[in-house]
Amino acid sequence: MGASEERFTHAATPVVGIIGLWYVGLPTSAALPRPARAIGVADARRLAAIRAYDVDLLPTDHARLRRQPPSQRSLLTSDPNRTAGPPKPC
Repeated sequence: MGASEERFTHAATPVVGIIGLWYVGLPTSAALPRPARAIGVADARRLAAIRAYDVDLLPTDHARLRRQPPSQRSLLTSDPNRTAGPPKPC
């Protein structure tokens, strides 16, 4: 497990898994209230576009994405298995 994964699987703050970072998932992940974190799953091409801010979003969503870059609050991956963590007690 890498350092960025360790940060998310043992976080004391809420973690939200988002499958598909497109027109709904990406703005949702950018709009999460602090201190929530997101684990986003999308294909490698989409992840590269997100990191380059080369995505179709509303201007307000683009602004939100730039204020809170995905690398600061999100683990972006193309491997859905990386969203799994240890079971949490209820």
